[in-house]
Amino acid sequence: MDWSSFYRQEQGTGDPRNVRSEEWQEGLATKIRGLGAKRILEAGCGYGVTSLLAGGGEGERVLLDREGKALEQAKRIFALRQEQGEFVAGDLFRLPFRDCCFEVVFNSGVLEHFAYEQRTAAVAEMLRVTGPGGTVMIGVPNHYSRPYRQAYLYRQKRKQWPYPDEHRIYDFSGELEGTGVKVRARRETV
Repeated sequence: MDWSSFYRQEQGTGDPRNVRSEEWQEGLATKIRGLGAKRILEAGCGYGVTSLLAGGGEGERVLLDREGKALEQAKRIFALRQEQGEFVAGDLFRLPFRDCCFEVVFNSGVLEHFAYEQRTAAVAEMLRVTGPGGTVMIGVPNHYSRPYRQAYLYRQKRKQWPYPDEHRIYDFSGELEGTGVKVRARRETV
């Protein structure tokens, strides 16, 4: 998977004023806001639109991505909207944070691009940096929705799909079991 090329060719030079949110991002951001967390990490933020929508309030937003172009665009978007965030270049599989330092850790549109073993490693890292009683939220497209799946396959076949390939994920029960951490899991559609 070549995220550098994705951000360089597809998205990296866009005007931050043109960034729009999707309905699912707004729904996820509403859920995050509802948790009232003081310290939030978006692990694999891309342009950080969901973090932006989740708002800062009195809390601290930390946005992590390994791609510099994505982080630079996220910084521009936040600056344009006069929002605060901490932007960290880092690896989802080796998060550069101490254990239990966030109340909410989330990503969306990230883990479906990785194989099972990589997803398990990422989930383990997200759990590691989440404090007791905290929440890990992972948003993935619903490939079990016929309209989404058909649109995905149609665009892929015609070479109109701009993102790396996606895996069909129903829930993360296998990945959670693979971490060895006992947590309460819930699947929810946003």
